[in-house]
Amino acid sequence: MLVLLAGGCAEESSQSPSEGATADSSPAIDPVEAEAVIDAYRTWRRIQDEVLTGQRDIEDVQTELDAVVTGQAVDDLQESMDLYTQHGVVVQGRSSISPEVTAMNLDGVPPTAILTDCLDTSNTDIVDAETGESRKVSSEVQSERVVVTAQAEKTSDGRWAISEVTTDFDRSC
Repeated sequence: MLVLLAGGCAEESSQSPSEGATADSSPAIDPVEAEAVIDAYRTWRRIQDEVLTGQRDIEDVQTELDAVVTGQAVDDLQESMDLYTQHGVVVQGRSSISPEVTAMNLDGVPPTAILTDCLDTSNTDIVDAETGESRKVSSEVQSERVVVTAQAEKTSDGRWAISEVTTDFDRSC
């Protein structure tokens, strides 16, 4: 049975992205910085959707991707694309997201933020690229709404970039 999530297929990790972040030095989350983190995440998610639906090749989005993604998150998208290609599937439809910055350390080197999202893939389908036959795992086997945790780092030029993404397929939202 092929287990693919329409929003991507990053594997669940035993170490969450927040384990790499240092403790927040203040309880407040800067709303301007938080919005910049969310913007980077939304852009990464949009690019991922465009690549996994077959609308764009990963090579065509590289410059745009480099502006909002760094580290492991770059490799994860390439691995997702390779897996989809290997299995001859594409995504139809669009996933919905509802990201929220849940922690931020602006004093860290580099500054970091943790974002939590509820990825909703109920309006998507994984289909055979040639036949259009559905290959999506039943929602009885895998929830269509799963918790995603992302870590972002502020780059030396002041941009926020998503550095790690963990999808917890065992936690629905």
